[in-house]
Amino acid sequence: VHLPNIEEWCMSNYKKFSQCLERSVKHIFTHLFKDPSIDEVFEDVAFTKGKTVLIEMDGTVKGVLRIQLPDATIKSLAKTIDPDAKGKSAAATAEDVTGEMGNLIAGTLVNQLQYINHSIRLFPPEFGDDLIGTTTLYENVSMTFGSVYGVFNVDLFYKEK
Repeated sequence: VHLPNIEEWCMSNYKKFSQCLERSVKHIFTHLFKDPSIDEVFEDVAFTKGKTVLIEMDGTVKGVLRIQLPDATIKSLAKTIDPDAKGKSAAATAEDVTGEMGNLIAGTLVNQLQYINHSIRLFPPEFGDDLIGTTTLYENVSMTFGSVYGVFNVDLFYKEK
């Protein structure tokens, strides 16, 4: 019986998690937002203004999904998610859109992960970027996506139990 070394094992799990994450994001944008152009981009996309949502996960995988949306992407998505949001403040709309994106992507990711024998419970979205301990003790899949709505970052910090 061949047992993979730890490096091979981590790499194969990294690949599985990154594929599940990519499929989840593409599914949401292709089917819900009717944007088949969604794809991972490999340029370094940094932004200073925007919102960050964290979705904590627990189960056979423990970790956090972090989604960072720049203001321009939030504004573009808001028009599609809630076209009648004229009465809401920009801050309330931004938080609603960011939270909803977190819920959609996290829920679809958990659905994908069940096919590789994971059972995960999600917690409500939290806003901010407080990842103390998670970024150093967990594996990380980091992706940047581009769509007709704009660019955004998605990070999955995880460890298997």
